[in-house]
Amino acid sequence: MTRLAARWSRALKLLWTPWRIIGLAVIVAASSAHVGSPDVYYEGAAGPYHVLVDAYPDVAGEPPNFQLTRTVGVAGAYRPAKLPPFHADEVIDGYHFHMHAPASGPAIHAIQAQFVHLDVTGPDGRPVHFTPWFGALAHAIFFREGSLDYFHTHVCAPDAPNCGSLPGVAASRVSGRATAPGKITLGVLLPVAGTWRLFVQLKQHGRIITAPFTLHVH
Repeated sequence: MTRLAARWSRALKLLWTPWRIIGLAVIVAASSAHVGSPDVYYEGAAGPYHVLVDAYPDVAGEPPNFQLTRTVGVAGAYRPAKLPPFHADEVIDGYHFHMHAPASGPAIHAIQAQFVHLDVTGPDGRPVHFTPWFGALAHAIFFREGSLDYFHTHVCAPDAPNCGSLPGVAASRVSGRATAPGKITLGVLLPVAGTWRLFVQLKQHGRIITAPFTLHVH
């Protein structure tokens, strides 16, 4: 699965998420320079995992974006957990993410393009300066509870290539933006109602920071 995608892609991401989508376990990224199946070593909780390859081919006549999925099992005692409720504030490794929303969460409706706003400060309490990572300043990854429907969009720098509108890629129509240090706007365009898990990812000082939020879509 990954060998096929890596051969075709200008960018490829491999995402693992538990069936209960409490956390995004692993992200491995490869480019066209990494041909073949990347080695993945997983350290974490046991249980069934949903593996998703998100590829953006750079080959004429191929789809502009596609996903490949597979279910894998990690041996050991499996202890499923419920999704936590929405919290506007998440602190990950000292980085504070604050989503501007009511206590019940942002009012998001299926099949309607919308935007949510976040403030991000570092361990020193200062607004972070976003670092480009795989063509975007930040990534927003969504999985729906139960069906594991998937959506992925970006926060783009003003003149970032291959980050804004991409022909044939619906998610790029709602690309977000960073208006100032520590401030990001995320685009949301989810296909169906339900409970979704959002993972906001950015890179700081060589480390990938992932902040999870639970969203209820009407």
